[in-house]
Amino acid sequence: MEIREATQNDNEALLGLQKKCPMGVDFVVAVDSSPDYFARSRPLQNWHVFVAIENQQIIGSIACTIDTRQIQGKPTKTAFLYGMIVDPTKRRTGVATQLQQHIEKYLSKQKVSLCHLLVMEENIPSIRLCQKNGFQHIKDSPRFSLMVYKPMKPQNEANIKPMMPEDIKDVVAMMNETYLDHDFYMPYTEETFKAYIQKLPQNNQENILLLKQGENIQACLGYWDFNKIIRDRVLKLNTRLSAIAFPIRFLGLFTKMPKIPKPGETLKQWYLFPVAYKDVTALTELIKHVNNLALKNNITTLVTAQDDQSPLVNILSKFRNVQIKTHYFVKPLRKTQVLPKKERKFYIDITSI
Repeated sequence: MEIREATQNDNEALLGLQKKCPMGVDFVVAVDSSPDYFARSRPLQNWHVFVAIENQQIIGSIACTIDTRQIQGKPTKTAFLYGMIVDPTKRRTGVATQLQQHIEKYLSKQKVSLCHLLVMEENIPSIRLCQKNGFQHIKDSPRFSLMVYKPMKPQNEANIKPMMPEDIKDVVAMMNETYLDHDFYMPYTEETFKAYIQKLPQNNQENILLLKQGENIQACLGYWDFNKIIRDRVLKLNTRLSAIAFPIRFLGLFTKMPKIPKPGETLKQWYLFPVAYKDVTALTELIKHVNNLALKNNITTLVTAQDDQSPLVNILSKFRNVQIKTHYFVKPLRKTQVLPKKERKFYIDITSI
């Protein structure tokens, strides 16, 4: 078996492999990145996709993005790992382990100190693979899907405006204040924030909304139409969703109720970024406003992931939602690397979920 870095010429083969590899164990979705398999990676910094080849066929892949994050207040060169897929006919033959070992050797040569990844709850095979390859389970955090199904009535709607270029300085300051005590957060500058927004496909600064009191920004909330990058088609509902699907659909005959996707349906989601605030009430009002925009665009869920210790969890929990537990794994690539601690809050980048 050969492992090498992927090129654009591998696009069709990778899309074909992706079709063979639904994601999840209990809640299962088919992921479709067509026409561009690499669209998932393009918003990221310094990204690399590797492929495993046997008999001139791609049988597996793994990807990473390398950047600098703060760990316990110290800038640290890290790599986030994602996109591990293996042809179903080649599973349990060591392909995933060899891909993992290959990418770790590559990252070590790039002087990366720490690699990290996310695994969704109930994905036991991925959890076992992490443990087998020396990753440590640090903590769990919730991924929120806020249900969009009825109009809401935000107050002070006249004070909700799109972000303008002159607002960026204050938005960056608010982001840094909200997440400065989070591991895996690297404070933005105006330049790095603008560059990040520009790299998100199908996104622009008009999607970032502010609630102001006078000239002071109280909260900011943006939305990113991720469906235009990757489409997730439901193949199987988990036990929890299956149990509530029928009563919700029945009650929906008489009143507005959340939409539970049926197998075969494509999830219609907006991802939320940035999410930051000075005033809790202001952020709540912005969520209501974005809910109404999503409703007009036939979006059924607003997605974000937050650390379980973050005050944002209390804000998000006030809206009807579905939560999926996310397991956070890390592995030091240098013996002297300090690990993030469970007691500290983690920042989960929107491009990671």
